[in-house]
Amino acid sequence: MSPAPRSQRHPRLALLGDGSMAGQHAAVLAELGCPVHVVFGPKPDQVRGFADRHHIERWTTSLDEVIGDAQVDAVIIASPNDQHANQASAAATGGKHVLCEVPLATSLPDAAAVVDSAGLVKVLIRADGAPKPPVAAPMKAAAAAAFDQPGSQMEPRSKTDPAFAAQLLAHKDIYNDHPGSLPLHRDGKLIGGLAVADVPHEMADTCARAAVAAAWTGN
Repeated sequence: MSPAPRSQRHPRLALLGDGSMAGQHAAVLAELGCPVHVVFGPKPDQVRGFADRHHIERWTTSLDEVIGDAQVDAVIIASPNDQHANQASAAATGGKHVLCEVPLATSLPDAAAVVDSAGLVKVLIRADGAPKPPVAAPMKAAAAAAFDQPGSQMEPRSKTDPAFAAQLLAHKDIYNDHPGSLPLHRDGKLIGGLAVADVPHEMADTCARAAVAAAWTGN
């Protein structure tokens, strides 16, 4: 028997998240007779337990698996707030309908900084109404310049390279390895670093790259 047309059946849903908010969605969907096709979570034991409690047949720790599943019509995003923007973007790019819990993103950019190759701040811009002092952006820019790597590479490296992690720990008042930073080069030479702070990770790296392409003059 061929599957029913979409107009004659419930959409096949993927649920991103395995916390309390995701549990509320799962419970309401069950009451409506609309089963969850697959649930995603980062920790195998936790997401497996969630699937068992809510009678969801399939679970995964791979977001790519969910997005690439042709049987999934739509995703409900009920993951931690700082993951909403990246997951919503990935799902939409993958052709899925998206229902996202608020907020879509955690905040507007807090600050942006440019440092020279020695880590000295050349430019520091703070967003209007930013709730935090502009500390993280200069530290992230300094780390990008010191290690000649973007934050999106440094953060995972700090988890697998003990010597690198020790360097960061020894200079924790100077360097921040979180994503959202880029080393800056001119004519093949390292000349500094740029960073933005307090936006979702992939969005932060994209913002930093756009800033370099549009505005960096080297002055």
